[in-house]
Amino acid sequence: MRVPPLFPLCAALFAMAAILVIKPQPAASQVDRYPEEAPYAKPGDEGPRLPNGKLQRDVILKHDHQRSLEDLREIHQLSGELIAELETDTAFVLSLKSLKKLERLEKLSKDVRKRIEK
Repeated sequence: MRVPPLFPLCAALFAMAAILVIKPQPAASQVDRYPEEAPYAKPGDEGPRLPNGKLQRDVILKHDHQRSLEDLREIHQLSGELIAELETDTAFVLSLKSLKKLERLEKLSKDVRKRIEK
């Protein structure tokens, strides 16, 4: 009985392992010695612009400001209505309408807070 030679089998396994383990390295000219830090914006970089030339960041901030003002006006109106309703009701009665206004006030105040904290 003849035993197959192990050298070709070992050489083939070693070559396959070398291919899987050793990865080609980039050439020295392809390596950036001092890569820029991506998370930080450059001092001159203002960010993306819209087709009309305005900064996207400024347009978003202006829109958020307008929405916050509208929500605060609605909060002011709802709170006045709620005060009037509570003055007319007795101490033992709270209408469903008043509860809905309280929920709306809470939602609006949370939305405004999220926009302001951004």
